[in-house]
Amino acid sequence: MKKFKILFSLVFIIIFSNCILTDENNDNEISLQNTLWTLKSFDNDGNILKPPKDKIYTIHFNNDSTISGKNDCNDFFAKYIIFSGDSLKIDQLVTTEKNCSGDQSVSDKYLSALRKAHNYAIKNDCLYIYYENNYRLIFFIN
Repeated sequence: MKKFKILFSLVFIIIFSNCILTDENNDNEISLQNTLWTLKSFDNDGNILKPPKDKIYTIHFNNDSTISGKNDCNDFFAKYIIFSGDSLKIDQLVTTEKNCSGDQSVSDKYLSALRKAHNYAIKNDCLYIYYENNYRLIFFIN
């Protein structure tokens, strides 16, 4: 019985950690556009940051080359350009300025990373947005 619990735990971890465990392309045709992506974690100066447990950080790429999303309790909007296959530029990013409770540092770093985006990839049902020094934001499908 103990071996079964350990095996079940390992399978659970592998399934729900798939964004991190592999960089292989998946065969699914998941679109960048019209998919609500939820931030799982991101690299920041060698540290892995995660949104606070009670906060949701999202991004949605619309067909009209605009982005909408959430960072903590604020909404943000931007324009984006995809060129040369997987090159990505996020421009004119603006955010509401509600007085959110708690530490705003993750929110500020999230928006800063989006402003510096230069590439993206969709792998294993996860969206990776790469920014300076090939750090990456990692999203899963909401």
